[in-house]
Amino acid sequence: MKIAIRVFLICSLLFVLAGAGCMGAGFVLGGSFEEVSRIGGEIPLNFWKNGVVRRIAGFSAVRRTAKKSKSTEGTEGIAKEGVGFADVENLSIYVTAGSVEILEGSGEEILVESSSEATEAKLEEGTLTIRDDWKGWSGDEPVTKVRIPAGYAFKKVTLTGTGGKITAGNLAADIVTVEANASDIDIEGRLQAREKMEVKANAADVTIKQAAWVPTAVLNSNMGDMDVTFEGKRNDYDVSATSNLGDIAVEDGDEGPGHNPTGQIEAKSNMGNIDIDFEKQD
Repeated sequence: MKIAIRVFLICSLLFVLAGAGCMGAGFVLGGSFEEVSRIGGEIPLNFWKNGVVRRIAGFSAVRRTAKKSKSTEGTEGIAKEGVGFADVENLSIYVTAGSVEILEGSGEEILVESSSEATEAKLEEGTLTIRDDWKGWSGDEPVTKVRIPAGYAFKKVTLTGTGGKITAGNLAADIVTVEANASDIDIEGRLQAREKMEVKANAADVTIKQAAWVPTAVLNSNMGDMDVTFEGKRNDYDVSATSNLGDIAVEDGDEGPGHNPTGQIEAKSNMGNIDIDFEKQD
């Protein structure tokens, strides 16, 4: 019986060592826990490096995915002004570390600059996706700048942060989705969502200093604080507020005759606070 127990323990130890060795090899080859959680184990760890990808870091490119621009094709020769993308309909930014600044640019292309080789950008079927692949041991956290031509309007903008910080100036799109997961997101310019704006603050803070009138705005705070200022007056909106352990601060509306709101704000706070303001007073 003792021999059987010893054999069992030895076999268990061998399996544990084999698993640790495989995990270590995965990290050496560029894998990370963040990627595993994101892909759910259905796609290879290095899926983002498969296919056609531009690596912004060091201002060099792996392969081109968009139409020819001012940047040079190939593995070297990308100038320090960054990499340009044309014909972009949708913008998706995912940040796990460092910072991303969305600024006003010039010309007709969207220009992406980064200080780190951990930053990657990919244009596929009209969607420009910018993602940092920082592992924590590969140098300083990336600092990325995205320069968008003045007056540029997207169909959809998605800003997602699981670490670091995202700041933006003016942004315009039909649909805007902002999700802050342990990553503060500040929109310091004018945010225009023509059809819908959805904002989530999960263990992080979101500030939107000037939100243009929008037909539907959905604000959801889970352990994070949110501060949104809308253009117009309180009575331009129907506001529904649901709070569990958090607080929602919004002035009372006029429900009397003549009240004709044209927009809808849905606010829900689980453990965070939501502060809703309006630029004009009724």
